[in-house]
Amino acid sequence: MPQPSTGLSPAARSLGSAPTAKPARDPRIDVFRGLALVMIFINHVPGNPYEALTIRNLGFADAAEAFFLMSGIAAGLAYTPRFIEKDRLRHGLWRAVAPLWKRAWSLYLVQIMLSAVTLGIFAAAFQITTEAEFLTKINMRQVFQNPTQSVIGIPLLTHQFGYVNILPAYSVLLVCAPVAIMLGLRWPRLLLALSLTLWLLTGVFRLNLPNYPNPGGWFFNPFAWQAIFVCGLLVGLSQRQGYRFFPASKALFWLSVAVLLGGCWHGAMCRAWANS
Repeated sequence: MPQPSTGLSPAARSLGSAPTAKPARDPRIDVFRGLALVMIFINHVPGNPYEALTIRNLGFADAAEAFFLMSGIAAGLAYTPRFIEKDRLRHGLWRAVAPLWKRAWSLYLVQIMLSAVTLGIFAAAFQITTEAEFLTKINMRQVFQNPTQSVIGIPLLTHQFGYVNILPAYSVLLVCAPVAIMLGLRWPRLLLALSLTLWLLTGVFRLNLPNYPNPGGWFFNPFAWQAIFVCGLLVGLSQRQGYRFFPASKALFWLSVAVLLGGCWHGAMCRAWANS
């Protein structure tokens, strides 16, 4: 009798039919994601001499892109098994979705706490120094000049302070990740094509989430940054299924080396021009 189709790839079906143990956490992702966060901190401290050692000087991207890429890989590795194991059909889809949404909720709470702490620091700095500049830096102006609307915007994540605005985009991506994982398990190339298409349309039509009460949109636009996250997610998905989505290729390797060297040369020229 033919087996009913589950809509999964052969690799996903074979993985789901075998008993699986909880995978060991890959410490390399944690190490490099931690390094990315350290570099982000260094790059946001004006005049920091260690800034010359960060990867922003080695290409056209910086540690924020690395953080989103590795976060996608980590999500693919950590959350994929619940979507492809047999007990997903037995226990329902919520068992797979809940950990992702729980993580997104935790990041939301951290974002609210960081916003409150940041607001308190700048308010205290103004009280101590009486420097009015502290009331306008990093998008603080709306809070002190238009508190009614800004207090609405902060819990909605539409009003974000500078340097405290990477977690909202990450939270949105985790909320949408279940759909991306299910699509990636069935049609990974389609997921990549849709992601790149959304990225292109975002640049052409300026798609973004609202920045209420300010005009414009989010600094870390989820419609654009999802492309990096999805590339990482596809790497994690494929590794959990025992294959490589982006195949090993000498041509791609040397092309990447050429792009890296070109970025280093461009960065060196820009620094030389700025110092001249």
